[in-house]
Amino acid sequence: MKLKSFLFSAFLALFAIGCAPHSSKFAPIESELVRNNPKGALEKLTSKEPDGADLLVHQLNEAMLLRMNGEFTQSSVVFESAKQTIDTYDAVSVSEQTASLLINDEMSAYSGFDFERVLIHFYSALNYLELGDIAGARVEALQADIRMGALDTGEYADDPAMRYLSGVIFEALREQSDAVIAYRRAYEAYKQGGVFSVAIPDVLKGDLLRISSRAGLKEENIRLQNEFKMSNFATLKKGEGEIVAIVSVGLAPLVKSESILVPAHARMIRVALPKLEFRQRFGVAPTLSINGGLFVCERFYDISALFGYVMKNKLPEITAKTVARVVAKELMAEAVGASGDNKGASLAAKLLVQLFNAATEIADTRSWQTLPDELYIARVILPSGTYDVDVSYGDMKTIEYKQIAVREGGSSFLSPHFVPHYALTR
Repeated sequence: MKLKSFLFSAFLALFAIGCAPHSSKFAPIESELVRNNPKGALEKLTSKEPDGADLLVHQLNEAMLLRMNGEFTQSSVVFESAKQTIDTYDAVSVSEQTASLLINDEMSAYSGFDFERVLIHFYSALNYLELGDIAGARVEALQADIRMGALDTGEYADDPAMRYLSGVIFEALREQSDAVIAYRRAYEAYKQGGVFSVAIPDVLKGDLLRISSRAGLKEENIRLQNEFKMSNFATLKKGEGEIVAIVSVGLAPLVKSESILVPAHARMIRVALPKLEFRQRFGVAPTLSINGGLFVCERFYDISALFGYVMKNKLPEITAKTVARVVAKELMAEAVGASGDNKGASLAAKLLVQLFNAATEIADTRSWQTLPDELYIARVILPSGTYDVDVSYGDMKTIEYKQIAVREGGSSFLSPHFVPHYALTR
């Protein structure tokens, strides 16, 4: 009777709090973002304390929403907390994650996809660059290098966007040799075309030509000119600086829970697996308007494509784990039904276990939902001075930057995030 009472109480408790997939809880925040109201999105996110297992997801979304609201310092503080959470979760033993083996994967602490962990450093670096703290951004680049050095996830062994941003940071600090290495590694990462679905950006090609020329790497420069079929590249002249705009567009795919039949133990069983829901795209690039000149940004990162690649490669492992759990649950139900002298009570207990299993069997739908769909970049060389910069995307409200200082030989950074109304579905 104790087992039956426990199962009944557990079932009622889970039913009371609801076993809806985590991704469904993002809808109110998403609604505010597509209304161009990141402040409202942040208020809705922080109005509730996160469950212990969802702490990292909460921190990542909070940090991103803070930066969307221009609170770059506080955003980086929360990103630091997220790094500490990851370190804590990585130290947790497998035995402490048994709830995911018995109930569902969303009961275990979410520790993030590898690419999400790398992008923590990417966006924290952008925070420091917005604040004019290039040294702080350099620390993030170095930490990201350590993170990427430990990657072991098939073809996603490096991240071109993080490598590229690291090159920009090192170059801004006049650390030429480190910039050369970072740009080279970005170039090599882009050549894994199927992973990122982005052609090698022209801006990177120009950077490689410029920096190899400046570093006196004549053979490499000639080889790259022939490979890129480019001989001209932008370079700062005396009295000039640049504005670097890294523009986030849209929202990353949502992870949904999909119920399917799979063969196991000579029969078909129903399991819940994650499935990505991609969003619509407008198909245009953001633009910068500076002193009457119009500059079109270039796409340099497709987060949705990367997420799709990663999920596709993780699905066999997820499926195997899920099938094993569902089979174990069914065996538990059979064992409960066969136990005891009272057949009616045993059958009732079996039904209760089956209801419990059905109610709790959902896929893990957690992810960093406020990541963008795509990233774009523009590097605009200008005479030193102050400029008003308007960043536009499609029919969305233009984001205006006033009195951006361009210093001789220096770089000023902008990193807006547009979430258009069509980002709700694809």
